[in-house]
Amino acid sequence: MKKGIFLAAVFAAGALFFNSCDKENEKKGAPTITFDQGSTVAVTSDGKVTITGVVSAPSDAEIEDIKATLYYGEGGTASTVVASSKSAAGITKVSNAQYTFRFDQTSTGISSHLTDAVKLVISATVKDGDANTGTINITTGSINPGTTDLTTEATFTLGRPSQTGFPESAMGITWSSNSSDGVTANFTVSGGVVVLQNVDQYNAITTQETLAYAFSQASPTTTFSSKSDASFAVKYLMVKDGATLRLVKMTGLNFAAGANKAYFTEKH
Repeated sequence: MKKGIFLAAVFAAGALFFNSCDKENEKKGAPTITFDQGSTVAVTSDGKVTITGVVSAPSDAEIEDIKATLYYGEGGTASTVVASSKSAAGITKVSNAQYTFRFDQTSTGISSHLTDAVKLVISATVKDGDANTGTINITTGSINPGTTDLTTEATFTLGRPSQTGFPESAMGITWSSNSSDGVTANFTVSGGVVVLQNVDQYNAITTQETLAYAFSQASPTTTFSSKSDASFAVKYLMVKDGATLRLVKMTGLNFAAGANKAYFTEKH
């Protein structure tokens, strides 16, 4: 009798153990992604768009990661990352199980594709669970990209100190100083400068109207800096030079004793 009771207890404990293991191995499910605007949102004629929503995990689960990707161009085959993680700009944590998102015409990736955006895809993953995606289509037919083409690209070079043919100031940009590290040049733009994030944003600006609109939606500063020689990286700028807006590309920066040179192209 005692042996039977003992065996029953062992079997019961084993059943509890395996039951517990099964629960531990159970997947937590997939997240839910909801857009406040429904399935479609439009870019307004003045170039504004707002996309908001919520990412939620199932009960007793938490969100592991979130990513937002904008698809653009003919057929929506090209893409750019708007938010790379759940801690990126535009995503706000409510709890471990819920995050909200808000992207608009100033958001990374969206700002340079207001005329050719096709859709925004939010992908999310539940910790110890599954992934899911949500999509909102974007219509852009109402925005007018403008018809006044920018001028042909022209080159200019600044020098520090000023040299024959290479002034310290031109096209609204002044080479104001060099940093003590020996590899950094500092520039001022009294009218305001916006440093574009990448070549895609630069290439998206093809008319005076889109240049004016992009500048109006940004937050200009009055300075920018660049590393020189082997540490140099191309910079893409919007520069306000008096009444003229210029689209500028910094293509090189060389330091040499008494003959420092910074190389640019511009169109307006």
